[in-house]
This record gives sequence, C-alpha cells and structure tokens, in this order.
Amino acid sequence: MTGPTNPSSPDDRSEVDLPIPFGQSSEPSSAETYRLADPPARWSEPVAAVRAVPAVEVASHVSQKPRSKKAISGIAQPLQKLASHEVSALIGFNAIVFVTSVCIMTLELTASRLIGKHVGNSLYTWTSVIGVVLAGITVGNYIGGYLADLPRPRRSLAWTFLISSITCWSVLWLDQLIPSFTRPASISWPLWVLMTVSLIFFLPACAMGTISPIVASLAVASSSRTGFTMGNVYAWGALGSIVGTFLTGFYLIDQFGTRAIVGLVAMTLAAMALIIASKNKVFRTGVALGWCQLLGLTWGLATLTETSVASAAGFSARMVGVWEDPQTTDARTSRWRTFGETIGRQVHDLGLSLALRDDRQGEYHDESSYSYINVSEDYSEDGRPIKLLKLDKLIHSYYDPADPNRLDYDYEKVYAAITEMLAGSSETDIEIQVANFPGRDQVVAQLPAGLSWNPDRKSISLKPRAIVDWSALLKLAPDGAYIAAVNELSDLSTRADWGGFSSVAVTELPENFRIPQEINEILRYDRTLEMLSVWKPLDEKSRRLALATSPSMPWIDAIDELRKKSRKASSLFIGGGGYIFPRWIESQFPGSERIDVAELDPAVLAAVESEMGLAKPPATRVHSRIGDARNVVDDLLRESNQQGKIAYDFAYGDAFNDFSVPWHLTTKEFAEKIHQLLSPEGAYLVNVIDVYPRTVWPRIQDEEQQVTFDGEPPFAGWNEWNNSGWIETPGFAGFSLHRHGTRIFSLRYRGEMPTPVENRLKSLSSASPAWKNTVTELAKKTRQPPRLPFELPAILIPSLLLDDEWTPAPAPFEFVEIQRVGTGYSLAVRGALSRDLKHRLLSLDPDNAAWKQGLEGLANRSEQLASGRFLAAFVATLHQVFPHVAVFSSEAGSPNDNRDTFVIAASKTPIDWTQLEASDHWTGLPFATSSKVDETVKTTGQMESLLGLARGLILTDDHAPVDNLLLPVFETND
Repeated sequence: MTGPTNPSSPDDRSEVDLPIPFGQSSEPSSAETYRLADPPARWSEPVAAVRAVPAVEVASHVSQKPRSKKAISGIAQPLQKLASHEVSALIGFNAIVFVTSVCIMTLELTASRLIGKHVGNSLYTWTSVIGVVLAGITVGNYIGGYLADLPRPRRSLAWTFLISSITCWSVLWLDQLIPSFTRPASISWPLWVLMTVSLIFFLPACAMGTISPIVASLAVASSSRTGFTMGNVYAWGALGSIVGTFLTGFYLIDQFGTRAIVGLVAMTLAAMALIIASKNKVFRTGVALGWCQLLGLTWGLATLTETSVASAAGFSARMVGVWEDPQTTDARTSRWRTFGETIGRQVHDLGLSLALRDDRQGEYHDESSYSYINVSEDYSEDGRPIKLLKLDKLIHSYYDPADPNRLDYDYEKVYAAITEMLAGSSETDIEIQVANFPGRDQVVAQLPAGLSWNPDRKSISLKPRAIVDWSALLKLAPDGAYIAAVNELSDLSTRADWGGFSSVAVTELPENFRIPQEINEILRYDRTLEMLSVWKPLDEKSRRLALATSPSMPWIDAIDELRKKSRKASSLFIGGGGYIFPRWIESQFPGSERIDVAELDPAVLAAVESEMGLAKPPATRVHSRIGDARNVVDDLLRESNQQGKIAYDFAYGDAFNDFSVPWHLTTKEFAEKIHQLLSPEGAYLVNVIDVYPRTVWPRIQDEEQQVTFDGEPPFAGWNEWNNSGWIETPGFAGFSLHRHGTRIFSLRYRGEMPTPVENRLKSLSSASPAWKNTVTELAKKTRQPPRLPFELPAILIPSLLLDDEWTPAPAPFEFVEIQRVGTGYSLAVRGALSRDLKHRLLSLDPDNAAWKQGLEGLANRSEQLASGRFLAAFVATLHQVFPHVAVFSSEAGSPNDNRDTFVIAASKTPIDWTQLEASDHWTGLPFATSSKVDETVKTTGQMESLLGLARGLILTDDHAPVDNLLLPVFETND
C-alpha cells in the first residue's frame, strides 16, 4: 500500500468535496489504513470483510514481530471514537433526514384532511392516504438508491429537495383540479378514492422518499463506523416521523389549516435545497430568486384572507408607531387595517380565480383537529334564506334565522313526532292556581279542549295527554298581543346571530302601560308607528320586567308554570351538528331539566354559536359536553353512580363521519351504556344512512325493447342505410337501428340499458333533442320491471296499486312489493328472502313451476346482496339490548331502493306507533318492528327480511366493520 485510502470515499465516485456536513471535504486520519483480512483456511469459506486498522498494526504485521496481548486487544476492539469532523458530518446528515421525515409525515396527515373535503373521511380515505404515501416512499427509496451511486451525489441531493418542494407545491392546485373530475360508473368508490389520492400525493411522497438513501450513502462515506452511522440516520429519520406526526396532528392543522401547512412544507424543502447546494451559486440563485419567489406568491394566494392581511397591517402600524402618541398610532392603524382588508380581498379573489383555493369570501371557514367547517348562506326550496353547516363534504344542518326551531330534515321530523307522542303531554292531571286579574272570567271561559277551570279552587287543570297551543293560550289575555310581542322580541334578540335591532307591530297596549326604567335602553315603544322595538338583547330577566307591568301577569305565570310541569323531555344527544334539534327540545319542552349534547369538536360548537344563533349558557339550557361521545357516556355513568341516578327520557344518535356512524358508537357495548342512562320509559332514537335493497323478479336475459324515432340519427353515413334489416352500431353493444323510410327508424336495445350507455348515446356530437328524448324513452322501457308470465296470487295484490310505483303487499307479506306492468304485474322482495319467507310464498301456488323457479332465483340473489347490511346489523345489535325496536324510513311508508336515511327507535317498553298518525310532524308508520316479550319475538312489516340481511352479524367492540358494510352507500357518492 502506498498510503491510506478509503474504498468508499468520494474520490472513488469522482467527487472531491464530500459534504461534511453539507459538502465540506475532509482527509482520512493518518493513523488509519486498510488491509485485507487473513485468507481463509479453505477457499470454500467466506472471506472476511475489509476493515480499518491502525498504521502501527500494519507495520507490526509486516515485520512479523510477536504482538503483545495489549496490541491484540486493541485490534479486537470493534468500536472507534469518531473524529470531530465525522461527528459534525453525522449531525448534519441526521438533521437532513430528520427534517425530511417531519415533512413526509406532515404531508401524510395533511393529505387525509385535504382529501376529506372531496371524498370524506372514511376508512377508504385513510387506507388510500397511508398506502399511497408508503408506495411513494418505497419507489422513492429505490430511485434514491440509484442516485446515491451516481457521481456527485451531493448535487443529486440538492435537486431532490427542489423537486420535492415543487411536487408539494403542486398539491395546492391538484387538490382543486383532480376532485372536480366525474367518477366513471365502471370505477368503484374505493378505487376512485385511491386514484384521487394517488394523483395528488404520490409524486410528493416519491420525491421525498429519494432523499434518505442519498443521505445514508453520504453519511457512510464520511464515517469510519458504518453501523453506528446507519443507526443514527435511521433513528433520526424515525424521530422526525414521530415529531411530524404529533406536531401536525396536535398543533399545526388546528392553528394554521391544511393549505398553509402544504405551503410551509414546500418552503421548508426549498430552504433545504438552498442549504445543501452551498457551493453551487447558480443553483442557489435560481432557487432563491426564482422558485422561492413563485412559491411564496402562490402560498399567499392560497392562504391569505381579508382578516389575516388586515391584522398583519394593523400590527405593523403599531410597531411603526410604538414611540408615538396613542391617537396618532390608532389613526395609522385604522388606515393600514383598511388598506390591508382591501389587499386581502383582492388576494383572496385572485386565489379563487387561479383555482388555488375554494373558501369563498363572506362565508365562515375553519379547520379544526377533526374536520373542515363551513357555514354558508343559501335559499331553501320555498325561497327562505337559510344557513348551511358543512363538515368536510357533507351538509349536517340547515338553520333558518327567522325560525330557529324549524326542522328541515325528515329524520328530525320523525324525531319530533316520536318525542311529541311520548312526552308531549303529562301522563297525569296537572292543576295550577290562577290569581285574580282583570278579565279572568272571560279568559277561562275560552279555554280549549283539554283544559278546565275550577271556580271553587280558582285553578286550571290540564288533562292527561292533552295537546295545547301555548301561544294561543297566552293570547286569550286582554293584553295578549303585547305579551306575544314581548315573547317574540325576546326570542329574536337572544340569538347569537341577532343583528342588534328588532321590532314588532303592537296596536293595543295594556292599561297604564309603561316600560320599566331598568330596561328603557333595551325596549322602546313608538306610539306614532305603533312599534315595539328592542335595541339590546331582551334576556329572561328583562322579559319578565317588560311583562311585569301587564295586568295579566298572574295568567302569564300560571301558563308558564303549567307548560313547564307538563312538557318535560330530559335528553342526551350523541353529536351536536347545528344544534337544531336540541334547541327545538329546549323551546318545545321548557320543563326539561337536562339537555346534554356530546359534541366531539369544540370548533363546531364555536361555529354554531357564531353563525347559527346558538346562545351561550346561561341564556340556554342546552349543555355541551365536549369530547368523544363514548367518553362522555362513560363520564355520565360515573356521575350517575357517584352523584345519583341519571335517567334520560330520550337519547338521540346523530353522529356521523362522512356517511357512516363512527363504529364505536354502533356496538352492543355502547348500546348497553345508553340503556343504563335511560329511564324505564326511555327511548333511543338513531338515524343512519344506508341502501335498503329491492330484488326484482328475474328478467329474461335477451329480452329486447323497441321505440320509434323520426329524424336523423347522429351516426355518419346513416342516409346510405337501406331497409334490409337491423344495423349494429359500433361502440354500443346491444344497440341497433332499423330504417323504415326516409327518416323513420326503430331503435332496439337487448337487455337493460346501463346509465353510462344512455348518457353516451345522448351525448353524441350531432344528437338532436328528439334523439335524446327517444333514447331516454328506450332506456326507461329496458329498465321496466319484467312482467310475470303467469297469474299472480290474489292475496299479494294491494288494494290500491299505482302505475310505475312499487307497493307493499298486504300483511303478512309486506316484504313483497308489487308494481303494475301493462295489464299484468311485476314482483320484487325487500331485504333478504329467507328460507322461511320463501316457503311461505311457495305455499301460495305450490304447483306453479315458474313461480317456484323465480322465487329460487330471488332467494339466491338476495342472499348475495351487499346493500342494507349495516342497517340490518345495527338493528339486530340494538335488539340484543332493547326489547322493542322499530325502523322508519324518511320516505312515507316503504323505503325506496336508493340511498336513504333511516330512524331506528329502540325502547324498553312497547310503543303504540298508530298514535303517530295524529302528529303534525310525521304521520308515516315504521316499515319494520320487532318486540321481545318473555323471550318471544314478534315481528311486523319487513323486519324479518331486514334482519335477514345481517346474516347473524352483531356489532361489537371486537368486530364492527361499519365502513365495509356501507360500501354500497359510498358507491353512491357523486
């Protein structure tokens, strides 16, 4: 050997200036050299690896002098102390992999939140994000290993950081572009989610994945201890992943939002490229003056808002005038803030125009640790201005500022009808004393049905189960108009979104009317305009003061007390959303002692208080308990055991993650906890989303349908067709035309026309409106249910049967649906056609072979259904805990076979559902019920066929595959 060499040194790869830590070259120690180990005894044995030994050992080895025990001990020592330049190099390389790992994990967690606005936060979203990022890192590691072996790896490292920055920056645009594409019907929903995530996040993950192998290679080349160096690089990379995970999940997303974080990651990677390319001035100049400028500009366009720019301008103004007098500073701050607001609006608009963002101005936007929150204004179908609460991609609540207690969702109306039926009035007589007031005799003479006056006891009595219009009752007083006006103004002015002024026309005032001095700045009356107005919130104390001068105050007190004693509905809500139904309970059941809402996200509560009129305690009796509903229920059970029994009249389930209920709120164990919190007459109402399937009688596979078209078909060369027969059209299998005259054609399709084929036929370049209408007619005919080729058993024919509508058969065959087809009928079954149900149908016409064969086909197909399994399994699970279960559809009567909302009502005691027919909210009866009494189960409606879909599955803490069961629902995503 001529001198100390290192086979893994940068010289062997044509790079002299090895980055130590970021490109500084170093010389190997003069006390070290390399030699081959002793040759093996037999050439079949492996040769020991090359190792470094002190130069003095080489000399002693060459001279063949006997070595001392001390020298031998020194040779056997496997660890050597790193030189100072090696330590500094290792620190630099560790820093590189640490920052890179932080960026990777930050992007991964941010990806799930960004994509959630478009495809929801289901199991498929998380699976796709994790899988795509890991796939990107895997491919990137392979590419990085190749780059590490190329000459001048430091230059490759700088370029990989720049490319990583560019690909991360592209996420800001791709996040708006890719999800705007329409999913083809041939692509399943999980695959579509995977493709969407891949197109947005694969390249950034791949680019950042190339960095670690290059860094590892450079670190090993600069160190005399390979194992120690590799261990450090891996450890610091893992530590970066841990830090990035906790930093992003616990702090960054909640504080800055996802788009700002993406820009921060891109800027961090660009900064790393600048640092590593310490000796390449051209590269550094291009990155600093070119890429970083563009990145900063687009980052600002994607994230800055009117408020943020105005705040920054105001802070700058105060810093500039820190030594000036307060008046001058305040004037400058006001001017600068106004200017900042103008700039912020323009930047925001430009970002929207460039598709860098989708948060429109004038709306409420927030990103919490759980979801993206948006409150926007819109108009209802009947023209009412309303506000919409949107979490990620799903609208959760509609709020009418003019009528906060209005219920727009059908499931809320079902909730209201059941609540009114079970708790709308007292079960016993309630008697209230009424002190004398002017006109009392005339008032009590007008009492409606259900109320009676006892002249001896000077009291009014409310009969059990009586329904009362409380507003109308108050208006019976001589000054009822004034009382109603004060109550209305109190309701309006105590809303969180109140504008600061409200007025109501009042033409008749109480005798000797005056507004108390204590509230004359709150409530005023204009005798010229005859308007009663509020200028500040008229809270309960102020309302009582405003009514105190009314001579009918004894009547007001009596009605208030009667209402509180007769209408009580202690309630627990699993999920708050827009707090619409909790506020309805508070308004309609003033005697309710507990209205508890378990809301996971404090940011949702803040949005509802800020934008959707929810008052803060003590102005409201609605009590929010922030946290996961499972934990809140556990806390309530502990409180119940320690402080006294908690017994709710109702528990309402309204928690959603995208289309699915969080799995841990669907299990038998959770239902048992709810059961413990309910009173003996309590009910658990849950709304879920699913597709309840309909299996139609098998059709003939080659059945053909025809329609006539008068016009020019949108196919080239049609005028050369003769009248010889049917012509198959290229690209449309099963579709053919037959020419009968100059412009008369028959259109034919074999089988059932899929919707994509229909859309393609109607979207042909020269398709006329007449052609599109004819194609629609043909498609409708092919999808018409097949007509039974035999006489339908009369017992299955409904008494009222409408054309083109499925109608349940009479009891006990409600699981069968009939539709009129021409002069005959078609048949379908709902849910699963079990063996017992099939035999019951077979017994109606046992000698009909076609009837038997068709039912066998229906049974086989229904056993393979994927739709409706979550609804069925959830119902079966609740029935394990509650003896009485009923299922409602948001459709009146039998549910359709599309995505639908269902309400499951589970109770400890039996309920007479026929009383719902008198409800003002919802008159539809449950389409399936089941009651268990003395271990005997009695089902009605479609419960048996519904439970058949569960196939014995009970949701438990050990096994509750909710998102998998709801795959058919996710497939309905637009």
